[in-house]
Amino acid sequence: MSWGALFNGFPLIFPDSGTYLAIAFGHEYAIDRSSFYGFLLKPVVGLGAGATGLWLAVSAQCLAIGAVIWCAARHVMPDLRAAHVLGFALLLAALTSLPWHAGQFMSDALTAPTVLLA
Repeated sequence: MSWGALFNGFPLIFPDSGTYLAIAFGHEYAIDRSSFYGFLLKPVVGLGAGATGLWLAVSAQCLAIGAVIWCAARHVMPDLRAAHVLGFALLLAALTSLPWHAGQFMSDALTAPTVLLA
């Protein structure tokens, strides 16, 4: 799910990414950004030092996105086998912009999977 970040050689960072880190580790609160995302990733980013923490955060996002795809596919077709879901996820990773969104350190990466949960 994160071949976009792997291709880039580093998780995809945006100007908002620094604000999320400041929310997680500082005593700041941003009115125009999701504080929940910063608090959600604080334990994951805190596990690693420097870039390792960002890679762990992107990996956690990719796992969460994969779990949502799994749940949505199993909900639509309950008799679907694991191999078919994996093939569907590989198609999504190869033919859509999902890897670029999953590989970014921003709350936007979780927008589409949240819609699937509804």
